[in-house]
Amino acid sequence: ERKDVTLSNLGGFPEVATSIVGVERTYLESTFQDYILLDEKDDSISYPELNPSGISDVVHGLYTNAGISQYNGDPDVQEVLGGQWWSRDSILRNEDILGSDADPKEKEDDAEKNRRLLEEEFDTTPKKVICAEGLRDYMTIDTKTSISLEAKDRKYRARIRAMMSKVPGYFFSGYRQAIFFSVALVSFEDYFAIAEDNVRPKDWDELKDSVMPNSTFGIPKYRLFVKTVGGIDVEDKENLINGLRTYFRDDQTQLLNTSNFRESIQLATDLMEIFFTLVGSVALILAFFLLWVSFIGNVRENAWEYGILRSVGLTGLQVSRLYIYEALAITITATISGTIIGLTIGSTMILQFNVFLELPFKMQFPVTLFSVMVVSAIAIAILGSWIPTEEIRKRKIAHVLKGIEN
Repeated sequence: ERKDVTLSNLGGFPEVATSIVGVERTYLESTFQDYILLDEKDDSISYPELNPSGISDVVHGLYTNAGISQYNGDPDVQEVLGGQWWSRDSILRNEDILGSDADPKEKEDDAEKNRRLLEEEFDTTPKKVICAEGLRDYMTIDTKTSISLEAKDRKYRARIRAMMSKVPGYFFSGYRQAIFFSVALVSFEDYFAIAEDNVRPKDWDELKDSVMPNSTFGIPKYRLFVKTVGGIDVEDKENLINGLRTYFRDDQTQLLNTSNFRESIQLATDLMEIFFTLVGSVALILAFFLLWVSFIGNVRENAWEYGILRSVGLTGLQVSRLYIYEALAITITATISGTIIGLTIGSTMILQFNVFLELPFKMQFPVTLFSVMVVSAIAIAILGSWIPTEEIRKRKIAHVLKGIEN
């Protein structure tokens, strides 16, 4: 339980209550890799890459002792090695066994025996853990430093294999304010060793009796993640789901088909995109009439200017091009300004959401809708300027200057 397990640096301060969770070697392979955020990994070993994301499979590091310095056999008077329950003072004074009135020489001899017993009986190989990125600044740790993991009365030295902000299936955070709710991942081998050291024999026997047949490491599992191969049809998936349900012993065990959740989310996303497309289409139609009326009114209001330009020698085609260039300049400037303002506001809002979600910033620009609206706006600007000037070109210059309609 969280109250029974704490993490700290080797100085012992500060301590953070946490929960340790054992995971299989292939755990990350069965998760949605888009939600794996790896901040730092132990570079002393090499990791296989997850397919297709290419992210380092850091859980592999929990199952190897590569890059870890082994215990050299010296007395562990600073309580930084694994498997001990005696405190430093008890080892030196041995009062827990002989009492405070024992002969000092006898206490020293027995304390030396306890040291040897500690070295011979208990495995002092550091445990391997994956912990939350938020612990880095709070505890002044990284993947190059060892930490202390204390479970009930036992203290273990641990090596950080990776520090992560997101791990699918468990709460990890990069914020130090949220570290009190995070967990630490260990291998099932280390989890078994820690549980065997700290669970009472009676409870341990009951725990073993609850293990299902063929369960790895002889430990009951809290969750099972199953990743199906690509291309599996719905019928085969349903058969697999129904087969798993036959192992359920009570109604509290639940099976969640995440592919159905993804399909539901994708459907909602598609409907949202259709809604945006419809709204954009309505806006495009309204913009069409607005721009059309605006450009026609602009040309007619400046008909006298058109007559002046014609009278100084410009041809009707040249004057029409001037109006078209003016309309294009306005349209393109408005498009660029609106795009920049929209991207800025949209990105700011997404970044604000990501402050809480701790997800990487990823922009999906609506290229198709944007292109259609820009091309339509440019076409409307050209036609809205060309057609009114064509009407004025057919009139005489004197009639245009005097405002006489033919």
